[in-house]
Amino acid sequence: MPSKTKKQAKFMAAVANSPKFAKKVGVSQSVGKEFAKADKEKEDNEEEKPEENEETFDDAVKNIIQSLD
Repeated sequence: MPSKTKKQAKFMAAVANSPKFAKKVGVSQSVGKEFAKADKEKEDNEEEKPEENEETFDDAVKNIIQSLD
C-alpha cells in the first residue's frame, strides 16, 4: 500500500531505514519497507505516464501527418 501523504512517506522511509526509530515509534521495519517499496513502484508508474496535457509521441506523429495532407 503506497503512502497517502508526503509526511507518511517520509515517516515510513525513516522507519524502514532506522531500526532505532522504528522501535521508538512502535512500527516494524518490515511495514516501513513495504510502504517504501510501494511508494517507489507508484513513483515509477507515474513517471511512465504522460501528463494529461502532454502530447504523446503517437499524437505528435498523427498531427504532423495531418498537417502534411
